[in-house]
Amino acid sequence: MFDPIARSDDGSFSTEPNHRTRTPSLLCSPLVSLAVASLLLALLTTMLALTPQNGDGAEVVMTAIHGGVMHPPGFPLLAWLTRLAVKLPLGNPVERIAFLNSSFHAATLFLLLETFRHIGVRFLPGLTASLAYAFFPSVWYLSTQTEVFSLAYFLMALLTWYAVVRFKENPCPVRLVSAIGLGIIAGLGLAQHPVVATGVGSFLFAWNGLRRSAGRILSPSIWVPFVVVAIVVSGAYWSLLALRTSNTWPDWGQLRDMADVIRHATRAEYGVFTLSSIEGVRSARGISVMGHHLLRHWNLLLLALFVAPRRGWVWMLWINSLLACAFLILAKVPDNGALAWAALERFEGTLLLPATLLLGLGLDRFRNHALHATGLAIVLLGAVLSYSSANSRTDDTMSVYRHSLADSLPPQAVYVAAQDLEIFNGVPTRQGSTRFPISAGLFEFPWYHAGILPTIEPSVDARSHATLRQLIADIVHDRRSVYTTEPQIYDNPPMACSRDGLFFVASLDPPSRSPIASLRRVKRLCSSARQLNSLPPRGHNYSRLLYYEYADALTYYAQEMARAAPSNNTWVDLADLTQRAAQGMWRTTDRREWQSACESLDSLAALATPPARTLP
Repeated sequence: MFDPIARSDDGSFSTEPNHRTRTPSLLCSPLVSLAVASLLLALLTTMLALTPQNGDGAEVVMTAIHGGVMHPPGFPLLAWLTRLAVKLPLGNPVERIAFLNSSFHAATLFLLLETFRHIGVRFLPGLTASLAYAFFPSVWYLSTQTEVFSLAYFLMALLTWYAVVRFKENPCPVRLVSAIGLGIIAGLGLAQHPVVATGVGSFLFAWNGLRRSAGRILSPSIWVPFVVVAIVVSGAYWSLLALRTSNTWPDWGQLRDMADVIRHATRAEYGVFTLSSIEGVRSARGISVMGHHLLRHWNLLLLALFVAPRRGWVWMLWINSLLACAFLILAKVPDNGALAWAALERFEGTLLLPATLLLGLGLDRFRNHALHATGLAIVLLGAVLSYSSANSRTDDTMSVYRHSLADSLPPQAVYVAAQDLEIFNGVPTRQGSTRFPISAGLFEFPWYHAGILPTIEPSVDARSHATLRQLIADIVHDRRSVYTTEPQIYDNPPMACSRDGLFFVASLDPPSRSPIASLRRVKRLCSSARQLNSLPPRGHNYSRLLYYEYADALTYYAQEMARAAPSNNTWVDLADLTQRAAQGMWRTTDRREWQSACESLDSLAALATPPARTLP
C-alpha cells in the first residue's frame, strides 16, 4: 500500500536514476485548480446569508454601511474591503459582504490545490484533502455569512503557499522582492486577525530560506520582512482613525489618537487571550470543540495524518499545527452549551489549514487509487450531509427576532441589553430609524459614557452612576420601566422583574399578568415564530439560542394562563397549545410543530372569554 521509493521522508521526489518518477498529469494544472475553486464559489453563492447570523456579523454590516470602528482589534483590512463590497451590484448589503467572504473561501481552496501541485502530491489525494477543508462545516458556514475569519484563513493559506513556492527549493533563488512579498503577506494577515500568528511556522520557514540564500547576517533579505510587516501592520491599524464616523453607533472605542489605536489593537479593554476572564466557572475549550468536529467530519481520513512526513520542509506545517493546538487549548469561554460552541468553532480554521496539507501528504503516501477514491467519496458524502448546517440563506432568525423585539418595546422604556446582536444591530422603529440599547458590557468604559450613551438614551444621565445596576435602580425608582432580554442584569442587587414578550421588565408598574394580556403576548410571539424556518440538527448555534428565547417566553405564558384560570377549559386548552408551540421551538428542527400549535391557538383564542378570577 505504501510507495517507499517514490517519495522521501520530507515529501519530495528523488531524482536519482534508481527511483521512479512521475509523468505530469493533465490534472496538475492551475486551470484545474481554478475550475474547482470556481465551482465551489458557484455553490457558495446559492447559500449566502441574507441577514446577519450573529452579533459580530451585524457589526460588520453596520460599520460597512454607516462607518465606525469594529470591536477590538478592529480588523482594519476587512473593514476597508467591506466598504467596497457593499457597493457591489448584488442583492442586499449582507449578501454582498457574504459574497466577499465566499470568494476568499474559494480562493483558499485554490491555494490549497496549488500548494499540493507544487509539492508533487497526486491530484486525487490533494483534491480530497482540499475539499475536506472547504466542506468542513464550521469554516464552510463562516464563508457564507458576514464574518471576519474567511479572509484571515485565506491569508494564512497564502502565506504557506508563498513559502512553499518561493522557498522550498534548496538552494533558494531568492531576491529582495521575495523578502518584501513575504513581509506584505504576513503584515496583511496580522492586520486582519491575530489568529494568523499561528501560521508563524510558514513565515519562519520562508525566512530561513532567505537566511540561507543571503549567506550574511546583514543582508537586506534577512531583516526586510520584519520591517515590511511592521510598516504594513502599523499602517493598517493607523487607518482605523479614518474609519471613525459621526453616527451614533457602532463606533467602538471612539478612537482619537495612536494611543487609542494601540489600546484597541491589543484588546486592552475587551478581554484576555483566553477569551474569558471569568474564573471559577466551568469552561469549554476550543480544542475540545475542534476534536469533536474532527472526529465527526474527518473520521477515517484522520488515519492519513499518522503517515504524513515529519521531516524536511514539512516541519513548518507541524509547527503551525502545534501553535494552533496551543491557541485552541488556551481559547475558552464559560460553558453555556450552544453559545460556547458557536464562539469557539470560529477558530477551527487555524488548525484545519496545516492539518489539511498534512492530510494530503499522508493520503499521497498510499498508492491505492481505490483508497483515494473512497476518501473523496467520504468527503463528498460529508458535504451533502453538512449542506443544511452550512447554508445561511434560509436562516433569517436575526431579522425576525429584531422585529419581534421592536413590536414589544415601548418607546418610553429604557432599553438595556448584553447581546451583541442587539448592541450592534439595534431594533427598527416605526419612524424607519434604528434604536440601539444601552450596552451592559460597555457601560463602564469612559468613551462609551462620553460619546455614545448620551445619544442612545438622552433622557438618562448615565454619567452620574458608577454602575449600570445603580442606574437601573434609579430609573425604576423614578417610575420608569427598564426592558432587557438579559435577566442577569437584574441579579445583583436582586431586583424583581416580570415578562413582556421576549423582554424582562423592571418597573414599579409591571405589565399586566392577566390571562387576556398573556394571550395577547402569546399571539404576538406566535406571529413572529411563524416567520422562522426550521434549523438543521447541527450548527446555526446563535440562531438556536434565539429560538430558545421564544420557547422560554411561551413556556412562561403557558404557565401563567394555566395558573390564572385552572377551572376554565378554554384557557387550559390555550395553555396546552402554547406549551406545545414552546416545545416545537425548543426542538428548532420542525417548523410545522410550532406553526400548527399557533394556528390552533388562533382559532381557539376567538372563543376565549375573560375568566372570573385574574392575577393581581
